[in-house]
Amino acid sequence: MMEQFAFRRLSKYLLACTFFLPMAGCGQNWNTKEKNNREWSQLDGYIEAYHRANGFSGSILIAKGNNVVLQKTSGWQNIKNSVPISEETRFNMGSGNKMFTAVAIAQLAERGKIDYFAPIINYLPNYPDQDFAAKATIDHLLTHSSGLGDFRDSAYKADWANLETLSETLPYVTSKPLLFEPGKGHSYSNSGFLLLGLIIESVTGENYFEYIRQNIYSPADMKSSDSYRRDGSVKNLAIPYQGYQNEWYEAQYGLMGTSAGGGFSTSLDVLNFSRALYDHKLISSRSLSLVTTDKATVNSENSWQYGYGFIVKETNGIRQIGHGGNAAGVFFEYYHYPSTDCTLIMFSNSEAGSPDVLFNKINEYLTDPKTELNYEIPASGQESKFEVRLVEKPENEEFVVDVLADKSTDSDFTKYSQTSIGIINSIKTKDIDSFNGFFANLDIVTKASNESMFNFMIEEALPIKGRIAGLHILSEPVSLKQSEYPIRVLVFHLEDGSPGSISFSLNQDGKVDYLSLFVHDQICPNRKSKTCDLIERKIE
Repeated sequence: MMEQFAFRRLSKYLLACTFFLPMAGCGQNWNTKEKNNREWSQLDGYIEAYHRANGFSGSILIAKGNNVVLQKTSGWQNIKNSVPISEETRFNMGSGNKMFTAVAIAQLAERGKIDYFAPIINYLPNYPDQDFAAKATIDHLLTHSSGLGDFRDSAYKADWANLETLSETLPYVTSKPLLFEPGKGHSYSNSGFLLLGLIIESVTGENYFEYIRQNIYSPADMKSSDSYRRDGSVKNLAIPYQGYQNEWYEAQYGLMGTSAGGGFSTSLDVLNFSRALYDHKLISSRSLSLVTTDKATVNSENSWQYGYGFIVKETNGIRQIGHGGNAAGVFFEYYHYPSTDCTLIMFSNSEAGSPDVLFNKINEYLTDPKTELNYEIPASGQESKFEVRLVEKPENEEFVVDVLADKSTDSDFTKYSQTSIGIINSIKTKDIDSFNGFFANLDIVTKASNESMFNFMIEEALPIKGRIAGLHILSEPVSLKQSEYPIRVLVFHLEDGSPGSISFSLNQDGKVDYLSLFVHDQICPNRKSKTCDLIERKIE
């Protein structure tokens, strides 16, 4: 019997009321205090409605300069002990810690202790692969162009409960072959940032974690941030949860984070970091410009959108600088908008609440004056929170089928959801003929492109990151220039918590007209294959 999956449909909850709002205070027009308070109040209402409908568990903070204009918490820090999320809750940042590692490297470069373009053998002379260490530079590590991949495989996870130092993690880096020669490509690399932490230790003679405490957390007044041990000794750590709808279970993690990610912080601490960064309390203005400038090759078709440890991108023409982090039960996004001096920070400790969908809506609201907020006003006496039940981790981590075919009158949605399941099952069963059977166009170019995506999942993604463990959201229709038909985006997660998505359109005969597929929602390293196209606008 074929394995099956579940869909949750957001749109059915967001129909009752529509508010057309001017761009909230973080746009180009910062108007009267009374007007802005009203706008933030409606955004607060939208977030509350989203929580009630979807179970969002986390913290959201928006600031204009040093002033917090909205701070919202909802959900559960610890379900078993009935501890709610609060402003003091410390969340796992995932890869967000890469910003701290990059700033630390910039500090050492300012002191003349590190050269960005020097080979890493200068700093790690005993690195096992001497040839690699002689070719790869600090610049390569910072820009994910070293050829290293991800040390977090099954062997690492078998031992992670006992790993406390960066040097103990190094063997899981060096045991893997390079993906490409240093400087010859881009691939998001946790291993590269693990080496950067070791370089910080080598250059300073200090433990990496202690260096970050003294040189970033302390001057930025980040009193609730660190790579805490997950052994129950630290209070207010949000437990990460996986699951579906209102049945959640605890995700599994190692003992500590690394220089590649896994530390903890609060929304206010991240705001303090942002202000310290842009007030030049951590690095100079010159270094700040360096780390927050996209390092893609000039005139390259590949828009890497990554500086030194910072993602650099635009939404609706508004420049954003920051980083995110995603793993099982971990969601973090931080972006600063330099042109408006606004900051958006979001944490979540549950993937079931679809925090990525909520974050994208808020980001759109902050960058586009035409954004509408659609949400249901709770009726009098209606339950004021989303009820969650803590369950044991499913033995096979699969979810129940809920295609909504009998619950929705939207036949278009049903066709897309059924096609989604078919595409996913053809990948899971490694059936290329079944996969190709969904497509309308199968000329040489199209077939080669389809099989490239199929083989990427079969040969690269699934063996490293595990099988597809759940489907979470099938979006409303959007428009892409690549297809004349409406596109819907399917969000899924692999067994290790890595997110991915399939974007596809169906023609009038119900066949796939356009499809793109990628794993990892922070970085898109391959624009040429059109596996990470930007959504241009919503279809009314």
